[in-house]
Amino acid sequence: MMRGRSARAFTLIELLVVVAIIALLLAVLLPNLAAAREQGRRGKCLANLKNLASGSMLYAQEDSKNLVVPISQGVWANQWNFGDALWWRLGGPTNFGGKTGTNVLNTTQFNLPRFFDPNGAWSAPTRPLNRYMLRGMTTFDDPRSFEMYACPSDDGLPNNQQWCPWPMVAGSPALSGEVYEKRFFELFGNSYRYNTIGRIALSGQNVNGSFSSSVMGSKLDKIDKGTGRVVLYSEPLFYMMTVPQANLNPDLAPVRGWHKAIMTENVVYVDGSCRATKVGQLARFDGATLDAMGYYGPPYDTYLRRGNTWQTDAYPTPGSLVRAYTDTTMVTNQQVITLLIGAALGWPGKGYQDNTIRSF
Repeated sequence: MMRGRSARAFTLIELLVVVAIIALLLAVLLPNLAAAREQGRRGKCLANLKNLASGSMLYAQEDSKNLVVPISQGVWANQWNFGDALWWRLGGPTNFGGKTGTNVLNTTQFNLPRFFDPNGAWSAPTRPLNRYMLRGMTTFDDPRSFEMYACPSDDGLPNNQQWCPWPMVAGSPALSGEVYEKRFFELFGNSYRYNTIGRIALSGQNVNGSFSSSVMGSKLDKIDKGTGRVVLYSEPLFYMMTVPQANLNPDLAPVRGWHKAIMTENVVYVDGSCRATKVGQLARFDGATLDAMGYYGPPYDTYLRRGNTWQTDAYPTPGSLVRAYTDTTMVTNQQVITLLIGAALGWPGKGYQDNTIRSF
């Protein structure tokens, strides 16, 4: 009678070798898997920006002012009263489209709950690109309607208060824990922002207004669409990265964007092209160039930002007067406009676009 073979067990050394091999494979493969996953997110983000640009081009063709950037009614009506610092840098440029914000900023100091008021001035039904692209909808509560506004890598502002250096924001315990590292999509209803770099606040004889040298407030048929350099929409950290380097806290450099690339974020341009854009070295404008553009030195030249492959001004497109008001009353007569832009003979003053009159 033959004795059956007994099953041979793994020795401890063999088991440790197998575990080590698995750990080695994971160490090799996981970064590649994470990179592949982020590559997919980057592609989805670029597709979102492309869709937003396409929708904006169609919007402009039907808009009474032919504006390529749909501007919220609240911008025209001077509804600024919920926190200047956060509004100018973050809130206003996101309100061309998107959902109603859902994250509550728990402070009355900045009067910010208006962002997530479903019946408020910044709710989803009031945003012009929504009204155009979602025509026929009776409700705006289906999250799938707003997927194009959500970057899958959106993780908010870096947790460093140098990004919002205003005294009213920096050091505020009410805001620091609410704003940083929370998704833009949840805070403002939109992961993306339109190009407001080049927007100049103007004042004169109790009249205030805004003049824009970027695509904000510009007519589509006025913009040189043959160039792939003029920024239309971008991820918000692109705006932060393009401030003059001397103004950046050294601890922030090099800065990684939402997609983990150094000083690089996704941008769509007025010709419809869309690409991950590295900020690179900022251009320096000499006096002759500034004179030709109608910028006469500080502080207005600080509104101009260009790199080797991109620019935020729309030059040589004429600048545009976007809004003029006394308190909350809109004014549009020529005398007021002259007071606002002064006697500038070049760009952006010469041949400017008057886009102040709006009806909703």
